[in-house]
Amino acid sequence: MRTKSTKPANESLYLGLAWGLIAFALFVATSGNLEFHVDEVITYRVVQETWSEIARERLGATHSPVYFWLVKPLYSISDDPHILRYPSSLFSAIGFGVMVAALGSAISKRIANIYAIGLMTCPGWIYLAHFARPYALLVMLMMLGMASLLVILARTLAKEQDAIGQPETPLRHWIILSVSTALAPAVLMSGALYVVALSFTPLLNADLRRSRTFLARWWRAMLPGLASAALFSWLLSSAIIRKSDSYWVDRRSPLSFDTFSRVVSRTFSSIDPSWTSASQTLESIIAVAGVVLVLSAFLLRSRHRALFWTALPAAISLPILYVLISFKTSLMVDRYFFLTTPGVFALIAISTDYVWRKRIGAGLLLILLSGLLLQAANAYFWPHTQRLWRNSVEHMLEARKDSDVLVVYPPNRVLTVKIILDYEFSLDESIEVTPGPGSDEELERLIAATIEREGRIWIIDDWQSRNVRPILDRRSDLAACRMRHRSRPVHVITDRATPNQLPKTCEAYGETPTSG
Repeated sequence: MRTKSTKPANESLYLGLAWGLIAFALFVATSGNLEFHVDEVITYRVVQETWSEIARERLGATHSPVYFWLVKPLYSISDDPHILRYPSSLFSAIGFGVMVAALGSAISKRIANIYAIGLMTCPGWIYLAHFARPYALLVMLMMLGMASLLVILARTLAKEQDAIGQPETPLRHWIILSVSTALAPAVLMSGALYVVALSFTPLLNADLRRSRTFLARWWRAMLPGLASAALFSWLLSSAIIRKSDSYWVDRRSPLSFDTFSRVVSRTFSSIDPSWTSASQTLESIIAVAGVVLVLSAFLLRSRHRALFWTALPAAISLPILYVLISFKTSLMVDRYFFLTTPGVFALIAISTDYVWRKRIGAGLLLILLSGLLLQAANAYFWPHTQRLWRNSVEHMLEARKDSDVLVVYPPNRVLTVKIILDYEFSLDESIEVTPGPGSDEELERLIAATIEREGRIWIIDDWQSRNVRPILDRRSDLAACRMRHRSRPVHVITDRATPNQLPKTCEAYGETPTSG
């Protein structure tokens, strides 16, 4: 009996280990395909601070010190900022492998493989694994908690229905559940929402609600997580009260029509050339398809016991999505939707157990998988549109003179450009990178001073020149200056510019468009 009970568990463990190693190797091998994002620059700056400075700056913030403390030792190994991406790849691979092993042990290895293929081709998941920010660490903790819960509930329900030969749930699963839920809110504030959703998941099952022994163990295991969620929620709310202009706080009602319209527009908007924007639309379609599969299983009157497993990831993912869609900016909707992908894909994979033999369900899965494969090929092996930073700097370096001035908009992109100069081109500090002037008058004075000494200004603008174009359009002397010196006095390199978006005055002030 011992051999029979441990062999399937070992097979699931090896399956999860294999998928985890494949994921980590692929993430690391393709991490260089993405330019260093401005948010990753923030991580690069934070890890250069002392341990106490990180604690003082980040305690009470949405991104707590935990993640930055974990990755800070890497900066002492190498000052190359791209090394900071490797922890995210490792976190993603660990959570991924554990979740695959849990699905294989609790349900079936076929479901585990479907889940692995789906998540490995999900653009949002790839994005997290290549992003030097705390999101991958939070998702790993979420997946560890989900995996532990799957194994615990599978053994508990099986033991109650047939107590003969059913082993007791190992203590390690309870420990992993308790530790992961306690750490999740300490990494990112979204973890508190996940802990609350996870805490009440077993109450969806009537048999578990009647088991006092299970409920006693359950609440003891979840107590550290609930305490952590309360503590970090209090710290964050205190920080928000002190700084009422927090960028992610939306003072409007979460149920307002404006919120609904933002979510709908993000779900059904046309696909942007950028693969990250395309992935947002694709993931929304996948989420809807997953719900359709679950409803199909219910209408087909499949096994009601198995429907509990489909409700599990939905109960974890949907509350997080519901709360976070009320954020003021669409950027927050896009970014935090990635956190729901482990639950959404588990929901889809488990649902295939009920519609596998139905032509509609199999056809829908085939369509979804085809779309994911196309997106994954683009995400893994095609450079991101932010390659424009390298292309822009390279173009500037080829044509610049010592008297030229390099200006970057918005100002927080200065470090991004400096990193490219240092690590992409191996240049020293001889090139001065100037933050964009804070006012129109300052920019006009800078332009006038540069023209007087017959120099040029190179403006790298991440926001499609919305800050500098009106000023340049008013400068009638730029065209005359170009004719006099036979050179373009001002070069504006824009983000995501296409030929039909360029103004007719671009030749007047010498714009150099660069498309991603």
